[in-house]
Amino acid sequence: MNQQLNRLVTLMSVILLCNLPGNAVAQKLSLYDLKVEHIVNPLNIDNPMPRFSWKINSGVKNTVQTKYEIKLGKTATIGNKPFWSTNKAVDQSILIPYSGPELGSKTKYFWQVRVKDNHGNTSPWSAVQHFQTGLKSADWTAKWITVEGKDTSKISPLFRKELSL
Repeated sequence: MNQQLNRLVTLMSVILLCNLPGNAVAQKLSLYDLKVEHIVNPLNIDNPMPRFSWKINSGVKNTVQTKYEIKLGKTATIGNKPFWSTNKAVDQSILIPYSGPELGSKTKYFWQVRVKDNHGNTSPWSAVQHFQTGLKSADWTAKWITVEGKDTSKISPLFRKELSL
């Protein structure tokens, strides 16, 4: 009789612990395959308004995203004061365009996303991802290499210049 009572108490404890809010809810919903312009952590983005994408994973059937929140910063610890953030109640998770202040050239940015689903679950923040912007057209400055002196249109000139690496 005592052994049956112990089993019953153990079973009831497991059932109660499984139904507690908190940890169980956070693990029902997660994000994976985070990308910027179809690339994971790209080293050079030339789009001035890069687009973000992600996929959701849920252990609950018929789960769809109902809201997303993205935050972007200039350091890996984005924190509560990001460079840009957005919070929209939509089910879109593919090619979400950046709509913040102008991004600098040759700059590394860090971003995270979290979503809410149709069952009321909110995912934890994703792992911090990053991307780097490329050169803007104003950054491309150089002197043209030309032939000096008389007309050399009838010969093929050899252009060369010494430089230090």
